[in-house]
Amino acid sequence: DEFTLLINEIDSPNAASKVAQRILDGLSHSFILDQNEINVGASMGIAIYPQDGVEAEELLKNADLAMFEAKNNGKNNFEFFTKAMSAIAFQRLSMENNIRKALDKQEFILHFHPRIALNNETITGFEALIRWNSPDLGLVLPSQFIPIAEESILICEIGYWVIDNACQHIKYWKENGYPDIKVSINLSSMQIYKGDTYNMLKTIMSLYNIEGRHLEIEVTESHILDNEDISIGFLNKLRSLGITVALDDFGTGYSSLRYLQKLPIDVLKIDRGFIADMEENQSTLQLLKSIFDIANSLGIVTVASGVENYKQINVIKDLQCDFVQGYYYSQPLPAEEAFTYLSSNAST
Repeated sequence: DEFTLLINEIDSPNAASKVAQRILDGLSHSFILDQNEINVGASMGIAIYPQDGVEAEELLKNADLAMFEAKNNGKNNFEFFTKAMSAIAFQRLSMENNIRKALDKQEFILHFHPRIALNNETITGFEALIRWNSPDLGLVLPSQFIPIAEESILICEIGYWVIDNACQHIKYWKENGYPDIKVSINLSSMQIYKGDTYNMLKTIMSLYNIEGRHLEIEVTESHILDNEDISIGFLNKLRSLGITVALDDFGTGYSSLRYLQKLPIDVLKIDRGFIADMEENQSTLQLLKSIFDIANSLGIVTVASGVENYKQINVIKDLQCDFVQGYYYSQPLPAEEAFTYLSSNAST
């Protein structure tokens, strides 16, 4: 819910901040509703007349921008509007419009990053990665447009496109001699909590005659933490379709080892930061050894991301890692090159 508070005849912006703080303090106490203890918070944006607007509509718009900034800065606080926020909002809106055009004009493509089995150094599958080479903007990195898409329902549209496109390639590879190929696809939190990703997956799998064993869905710790109960239910539904579930970027979030036991996951992807640091940092190496030992004891498959040299390969082999992805073997490849790589490196 959103509420607007109008304060008249203040002598300085500080007066508005004092009111905002009083609201936060008042909401910090628990409420009892129907015998349940409820905790709530608030994110507030403040716009001051006349410097932030002379019309009510403009003041509300700018207060709204400040409120979103408060949310982005950790929630349960307040922010004053600045002109920089307006510029950022314009850039974000412009990018959203460009993303919509890119979806309509089919400007996105998939690249495929090979996943290699360490026991025989053959390819077992790919991770599907979206790429955008815009006629107007040039090469747009995922880090530039995915976060903006995640702030709106656009990420679900992009996610649908990625899943549909990846399944088309799986179908082609199956029909051309690789019936056991598996492709890993990243899901955002929006796809877990909003939209009907489960039924959409079922429909696309049926359309292209794809079995669950051909797909792996990657989720991150931070996405799961938004609502553990919903996440666990969703992941169990995926597994009921035979889809493998991977916990991506392990080590970048809360990294609680309890997730390895609590969550319905089949694969643990170790963040590239660990792999890069283990050569120089003995404590990182010891931590990695513990993670691999626990994963192996729980029957969880392990994948090391960002492997770039032979020394790293030898170390993670000793740690009994199952699979690797990284530039040591290959960079992400366009679909045609991925098929060529598959033809040259698949197990026979």
